[in-house]
Amino acid sequence: MQSSGPSPKGTGDSEKSAKTTTGVGEILRRHSRVLTVLGALIVFLTFIVKEERGEALKSLTDSIDAAETLFALHQAQIVSQHTIQDRLTENDMHTLTAEAMSDESERDRIAIQQDRIAALKEHWRQNIESARAYDDGAELALSRASKFIKKLQTGALTKELDTEVNQREKERQVHQGSIGEVSKAIDSYQLKRTADGKFVHTEVGGGVMKFQTTSDMEPDVIQDTSRQLASQGKTLSDAVDVTVRRIFERADEISRSKAEAYQNTKRWAVVLYVVGWAIGLLGKLYDVKGLSGDE
Repeated sequence: MQSSGPSPKGTGDSEKSAKTTTGVGEILRRHSRVLTVLGALIVFLTFIVKEERGEALKSLTDSIDAAETLFALHQAQIVSQHTIQDRLTENDMHTLTAEAMSDESERDRIAIQQDRIAALKEHWRQNIESARAYDDGAELALSRASKFIKKLQTGALTKELDTEVNQREKERQVHQGSIGEVSKAIDSYQLKRTADGKFVHTEVGGGVMKFQTTSDMEPDVIQDTSRQLASQGKTLSDAVDVTVRRIFERADEISRSKAEAYQNTKRWAVVLYVVGWAIGLLGKLYDVKGLSGDE
């Protein structure tokens, strides 16, 4: 009768499998501390990357919200300034003539002329103040826009917007210079006096006199220029608004891109957390086994 024992082939496979398992276990036991450190490192780096992207997204979102709030306030101021400018345009004064009636005394003529000049200068100054208000608003908006662009990621479109902001700033500086020149002309616009203090005038005819002024610019020129500066300020302000809106559109695109990247990071973080903890736990487990075996 033949004895029923394990076949040589089956015994060989079992021994080979046992040796393989023992070999892997030995490798894991030998490098158990490395595995522990590696697992902890994976968890730590995953946390850092996830938090960094989350903070970047939060910072950008907060910046956009703050900038949009400031821009909304700027818009409200501009709407108010548009109302003031429209009222100025509707009530635009025609240049008052610098003549007096023949039946008036020279003293009365001078007083009337001075009153007319005062009325003109007041209206001119209102136009200049309107132009200056537009200029100040544009300067503030462009300054904030330039700082906001620096917080966005670099790219061709961002550089294009930065170039556009710089162009608007150059236009604003030219506008500001013109405001200064006309303001000086308005301030210096007075009746011209001779060395002995008498007002300079010419006889037009019939006892009517026309007074001369200290300004080289005619009143019609000053009025037209001051009105044009206010209108140009309004146009500049509208152009700045268009630029700012384009910047916000770009910021929204970047925000959406960062939000999508952050969501992907969160999904990968879950996987890497599991992998890291598993590797660390495996290393710790074999480290404990190694210590027990040594004892």
